[in-house]
Amino acid sequence: MTESRARGRLTGSLTIRERLLRGFLVVFILLMTSVVTNTWTLTRLESANRELDAGGERVASTLEVAEATANVLAVLGTPSSSQGENYVSAVIEPARDILLEAHASLVDSVQSLPLGDPLRVETMQLLRRTNRVDAFSDLIIPAIEAGNWENVARYQEQMHAEYLGTVVRSVDLAIELAEERQLAATVRFANAYRASVILRASLAGLALLAAGVTAVATIRSITGPAEQLVEAAVLLSTGSLDLRVPVERQDEFGQIGAAFNEMAERLEGLYIDMEQRVTERTRALQDANYALQRRAIQLEASAEVARSIASIFDLEQLLRQGVNLIRDQFGFYHSGIFLMDDSGEWAILREATGDAGAQMKAQGHRLRVAETSMVGWTALHRRPRITQQVGDDQVRYAHPLLPYTRSEMCLPLLFGGQLLGVLNVQSTEEEAFDDDDIRALQSMANQLAVAIQNARRLSQESSLLEATSPIYRVGRRLTSSTTVDEVADSIVESVADTGADGCVLVEFELAPDNIPMALMYLRVWRRDREPLFQPGMKLPISESPFPIEMISTMWEVSDIELDKSLPESAREVFRNTGARALVNIPLRSGAKIIGQVVVLRSTPGTFSESTMRFYETWSDQVAVALERARLLEKTQQRAEQERIIRDISDRLFQANDMESLMQIAVDQLRLELGGARGFVRLGAVTDDGDDGTGPERETANTIKGQMA
Repeated sequence: MTESRARGRLTGSLTIRERLLRGFLVVFILLMTSVVTNTWTLTRLESANRELDAGGERVASTLEVAEATANVLAVLGTPSSSQGENYVSAVIEPARDILLEAHASLVDSVQSLPLGDPLRVETMQLLRRTNRVDAFSDLIIPAIEAGNWENVARYQEQMHAEYLGTVVRSVDLAIELAEERQLAATVRFANAYRASVILRASLAGLALLAAGVTAVATIRSITGPAEQLVEAAVLLSTGSLDLRVPVERQDEFGQIGAAFNEMAERLEGLYIDMEQRVTERTRALQDANYALQRRAIQLEASAEVARSIASIFDLEQLLRQGVNLIRDQFGFYHSGIFLMDDSGEWAILREATGDAGAQMKAQGHRLRVAETSMVGWTALHRRPRITQQVGDDQVRYAHPLLPYTRSEMCLPLLFGGQLLGVLNVQSTEEEAFDDDDIRALQSMANQLAVAIQNARRLSQESSLLEATSPIYRVGRRLTSSTTVDEVADSIVESVADTGADGCVLVEFELAPDNIPMALMYLRVWRRDREPLFQPGMKLPISESPFPIEMISTMWEVSDIELDKSLPESAREVFRNTGARALVNIPLRSGAKIIGQVVVLRSTPGTFSESTMRFYETWSDQVAVALERARLLEKTQQRAEQERIIRDISDRLFQANDMESLMQIAVDQLRLELGGARGFVRLGAVTDDGDDGTGPERETANTIKGQMA
C-alpha cells in the first residue's frame, strides 16, 4: 500500500506560485464584482430613494396647491362691505401670492416627469384649474375694490362652488397618482435594498468559497506530493533502489520528483557498480584461492613423490614408481622417463605409464639427441621444452600409441651438471601446463635426478657394500633418512662406528657462483666431553678455522702439534677442544662443495687405510643424502606454506566486512607464526609512491586469543 502510494504520479502543470496567484485572482475578481454590484445596487437604492423623495415632494406640493387654492377660495368667498377696501390687500393678495408659490413648487416637482406622464398631465390640469381660481380673483377683486358688492356676491354664488369642487377632484386625483408613484418607488427601494443584501451576501460567500477552495487545493497540491516523496524516500532507504516517482507536473514538486529520480538512478548505479566490484573481487579471490589450492596440491604431490622415491634403491622400481606417481598425482595422460645411453647420443625410454608405455618399452623406443623431437631437443639443450598445443610444435615427435596428446612437456634430469635423462609428461587438454606446474615438475625432476644418481651409485658399488658391511649399513641408514636431522644423526652414528671421539658436520651457504659465504653447524658430537660449538651456530666463512682451499679437499692430520700444514688458528681451536688428530671430509654435489665433516680423535696417530677408504666412499653418499633431504625439506616447507596461505585465504574469503577481514588475518598469522600480538596498519600512498602517515589501526591479540 505504501509503495503503491509512493509510486503515484506527481501530476499537475501549474506551479504552487501559479496556483496561489490564480486563487488570489479569483478572489480579487469576486471582490471587484462585489464592489461593482454594491455600486450598482446603491445606485438603484439612491434612484429609488430620490424617486420616493420626489413622490413625497409632489404630494406635498399638491397639498400645498390644494391648501393655497382652498385658502384663496375661502378669502374670495368671505369678503363683505363691512370689511372695507383693505381686505384685498391684507387678505386676498397674500393668499394669491401663496398660491403662486405653491404653483411654482408643484411645477418644479413634476418637471422631471415625461410630458405624457399621467401624474404630470394631472398636475398640469390641477395647475390650470387653480389658475382659473386665480383668474376668478381677478374678477372679484375689482368688484370689491369698486364696492360693487352685488357683483361680488353674484360672482361668489355662481363660481365658487364649481371651482372648489373641480379643484378638490383634481387635487384628489393628483394626490392619488402621486401616492401610487410613491408606493411604487417604495416597492422598488425595498426590492433594490433586498437585492443589494442578497448580492453582497452571495458575493461574500463566493469569495469565501473561492478562498477556501484555493487554500484546500494549494494545501493538497503541497501535502500530497510531499507525502509521496517522503514515502518514496523511506522505501528507497530500505533498499528499493528501483523505485521511481512518475513525474507529470512542472511545478516545484515536479522538479523535486525529477531530482529524486536522478538521485535514485545514481544510487542504483552506485549499488550495481559496488555489486559488480564485489563480484569481481570475489571472483578474483576465488581464482586466487583456486590457484593456491592447486599449488598446494602440486606441492603435496611433489612431496609425496619425493617421500616415495627417497627410500627406493632399485633403479627399475624407482623409475616405475616415479612415472606412476607423477601421472596419478597430477592427472596426466602419460608420463615417461628417458635415460641417456653410455654414448650420450640416444635417450632410451626406461619407464612409462599404461599399456602404451609397456608397448613402447617392449619396442625399445629411443630418440636421438637432436632437434628432431622434444625429448631430443631437451637432451641437446638441457632446457625444458613445453608445448601447450602439440599441433604448433614442429619439433615434436607424435607417437602413434599416444593419439590423444594435446599438451606436452619435457624436463631435463640433471645432477651436478651431468645429464641423466629426460622426464616426459603429456596431457589430453590444451594449455594444460602453467608456471606452477612447470615449477613443481622441475622440482620433482631434480629429486628424480638425485634419486636416480643415488640408485646408480648404490648399484655400482653394491659389491663394495656387500664386502664391507659397515659401509653397507651406513649407506642403508643414509638412504632411509628423509630429513636433514635424520641425515645428520646418521652421519654422527657412522663416525662413532669408526672409533672416532668426535665429529663436526658443517653445511655451507653458497653464493650464486657456488663459492661458500657462510657456514652453519648442523651437528657437533664429542664422546668424552661437552662440545665447544653448538648446533645451529652460523658464522661467516672468514671465521672458519680452515682456509677455503683446505675445505674443498680431503686430508688427514695425525698430530695437530707436529703437523706444520695446519694453520695456527685451526691448531688453537682444536687444542682448546682437546683434539689431537683429525680428518677433513668435503661434501660435494657435482662441481660444488656443500659442506664438510671434520672427524676428531683425542689421541694422536694416523687413521687406518680402511677407515680413510670408508670416509672417501661414504662422503659421496653423505652429500647426496644431505642434498636430497634439504631439497625434500624445502619442498615440504613450500607445501606447508601453501597450505597455510590456502587456509588463510579460505578464512579471508568468508569475511563479509573489513573488520572481520583484518581480525581473521591477524588471528591466522598469529596462530601460524606463534606470535602474541599483531596489528594491521592501513596507510595512504603519496604521489611519489612513499607511504604517507595514514590512519593506523591496531588489532592485537593475547596468547589466549583475546583482543588486547
